[in-house]
Amino acid sequence: MRYSSRFFAAALVAVAVAALAPAAGVRAQDTAPAKALKIGVVNLGDCFDPAKYDYGRDLQAELNATRKTLDDELVKIRKGLEDKTKTLDALTDKNSSLYAQKYGEIKVEEARYDILQKMRTNRLLSAQYSARNQMYAEVRKAVAALAQEMKFDLILRADESAVDDDKVDESQSLQKNMLRTVLYCDPSMDITAKVLARLNEEYKKRKPGTGELECPQCHIRTKDAKCPRCGATLKN
Repeated sequence: MRYSSRFFAAALVAVAVAALAPAAGVRAQDTAPAKALKIGVVNLGDCFDPAKYDYGRDLQAELNATRKTLDDELVKIRKGLEDKTKTLDALTDKNSSLYAQKYGEIKVEEARYDILQKMRTNRLLSAQYSARNQMYAEVRKAVAALAQEMKFDLILRADESAVDDDKVDESQSLQKNMLRTVLYCDPSMDITAKVLARLNEEYKKRKPGTGELECPQCHIRTKDAKCPRCGATLKN
């Protein structure tokens, strides 16, 4: 029986393929499957909420105290200006040295008022930025510790997923929505509650005891047995 050259060539190819098939299977088995990433998400807005993070609450209280001190000083200066203006208006001789003196005092107080008003704005903004930076550093520290303990490979920021409605200013709404990193995630991936618990636990450890009680509703701290705002009885 005669065989053509094409027949022999085809036979050689078939033998080669059959010989290589087991080796390819071995190589495929030697390749380890890709590792599945364990991903979690944290609502950063909740971590900055003074009602949920004790450190944020205390920082906000300090900011409010600073604001009140500056506002009280502005009110005092404004009241003094009103009194000086009334005194000046009561003077009949506009060319007298007393009139010039009172007029000069008013101008000095007006300049002082303007300077303090600008200083108030700058000081409050600086205090606010400083407070938020401090909170952000603590949040990252807590998230990193929890991620290592819970064997997470990646933690993403995921604030509220609901899109703002038309009741909010359009520019602010667009900016807020565009800053969202995660548009959707399974609720089981959210570890915000654990992060907040860790943040408050760590803050409680480093904050010296004051003997004060906190109203769970108003979040006001006081040494009295009752909340000064709502009158609720406070317990340890």
